[in-house]
Amino acid sequence: CEAASNAAQGAGAFVEKTAQNIEQKTTDASIIVAVKGSLVKENESLGRTVSVGSLNGVVSLAGTAPTPASIGRGKIRNIGVVGHGGVGKTSLVEALLFTAGAVTRLGKVDDGSTTTDFDPDEVKRKISINTSVAYCDWKGHHINIVDTPGYGDFIADARAGLRVVEAALVIVDAVAGVQVQTEKVWKFATEYDLPRAVIVNRLDRERADFFRTLESLTRRLKGR
Repeated sequence: CEAASNAAQGAGAFVEKTAQNIEQKTTDASIIVAVKGSLVKENESLGRTVSVGSLNGVVSLAGTAPTPASIGRGKIRNIGVVGHGGVGKTSLVEALLFTAGAVTRLGKVDDGSTTTDFDPDEVKRKISINTSVAYCDWKGHHINIVDTPGYGDFIADARAGLRVVEAALVIVDAVAGVQVQTEKVWKFATEYDLPRAVIVNRLDRERADFFRTLESLTRRLKGR
């Protein structure tokens, strides 16, 4: 694999590693916002305008706030969370936001209370349909997190989200290993020349096997 991480030690440590180690590809201090159905970048001087937004509908703004003076150029990170449907992408994003203090309550997909699955259809179906954006601040870094859908009918949204980020977090299920949409989002990331980190999720499930999943990554994503 081009890049693979060991099992995450915790959401907080993972955010820290992301902020410190992912190379920033943009030369301007830009952030991601969702406007009129597509993701675009705004200059830092315009201030932070989005907390959560959707690619496929009216943008939902949870509030506006100027970018803190302590967060300057080189300390803004835009990352995309991708993977097959149902591997825990939205739950991971929620855990990152909660650990970073961006939200005060840990939402759950089954309860329809996650930050990035706010559309009524998403709440009803308990899956991500739209690409959504959330942000958090961690140790002097501002991190924009793009949560993408993983089901085949909505994979175009995942591709659109990867076009505007500088790195991808590829989530893989520890039971199922690499799946069809995993291969597709990996291909998209290769197309956009994005650095990738692989997170093996759901290791607490029955029949989960980290080493089998690692072998699946090596075998199915080799050379891609």
